[in-house]
Amino acid sequence: MRILCSKIQLISRNHHDLFIIDPVESTVIQKTNAIAIYRNVILKIALGDETGCCPGCSVYESVVDWQRCHIQVFLSREDRLSCISAYHGTFHIMIEDKDKNEDLFSLLLAESFLMLKRGHSWLDPMCTCAAHLHAKTISAERRAQLGHCNFLSKKNESGLYCKAASNRHMQSARCIAHELGILNIHEAVVELRPSKTLAKKIKNVS
Repeated sequence: MRILCSKIQLISRNHHDLFIIDPVESTVIQKTNAIAIYRNVILKIALGDETGCCPGCSVYESVVDWQRCHIQVFLSREDRLSCISAYHGTFHIMIEDKDKNEDLFSLLLAESFLMLKRGHSWLDPMCTCAAHLHAKTISAERRAQLGHCNFLSKKNESGLYCKAASNRHMQSARCIAHELGILNIHEAVVELRPSKTLAKKIKNVS
């Protein structure tokens, strides 16, 4: 039996999907697990209408809240000093090739259990859970989409203790969907389909 997900809209929190970050010229300042300041980067997506924030646009400084998917963009040093932002609002980076993954449901289910085990969002400012502990459960590509690879200075590499409050009793579907980057949790469709291996076994038994 195969479990397939369809009509799910996933977003990416990978900062490399938002900016071209030059290892020499660019600067990334981590404020919390969710908030970072990016300087001297190049925008990879369009933000708003007629804002000048289009793919290929050079950005002097940008403040990004990955938990709320909120961004503030300053195109020049003068704009930053004058607090004049070219764009100030929300954004979403859609993951287009998600339907190629037939194990998407299993993947999202595993990620849900990891969040329930933590009892809080990985993007919580107090969270010091070591993201590398999930390397065997979540692929490097998926961890990057979740934003785990944006910030490398995790204080708690052992993962034995975390400062964030833990609520392991109940989490709403909306809360889990937000953590996993699912925009339309109430519109998602899960399909059960017989696999070729299972069909062959049933035929042989009959």
